[in-house]
Amino acid sequence: AGRIALGRVVMHTRERLVALEPQGKGIIVYTLRMGDEVIPAKEAFADIPASRPDKEMIEIARKIIEQREGDFEPEKFEDRYENALRDLIRRKQKGEKLVTAEPVEEDNVIDLMAALKKSLKAKGEKAHAKRARG
Repeated sequence: AGRIALGRVVMHTRERLVALEPQGKGIIVYTLRMGDEVIPAKEAFADIPASRPDKEMIEIARKIIEQREGDFEPEKFEDRYENALRDLIRRKQKGEKLVTAEPVEEDNVIDLMAALKKSLKAKGEKAHAKRARG
């Protein structure tokens, strides 16, 4: 009790470091990062200025999080990269000619604060409309 074992396992053609922890009647396996994948927090956040965020931005962030929170349902998530790769392989096996899309240059600069406010207002109006019908 109170101990975790370390091990190695191959997943997706890569060796991974894992931690094995006894839990109840079984063992939970956690994948860990290798040393070259970890950046010390002090180094990662060194360039961030020591200023306080705008209170209005914090409130908007809170509201967005409240609107998006819910139970985690892993079946609703998919590996889009793997699915696209499998589709590409399937099409290539069928002999389809593959076309590479040119990267899109976007120069459309938006006002993030205005977009967030608009999004919150729209979500708020939908919520009020649903409540009114109830």
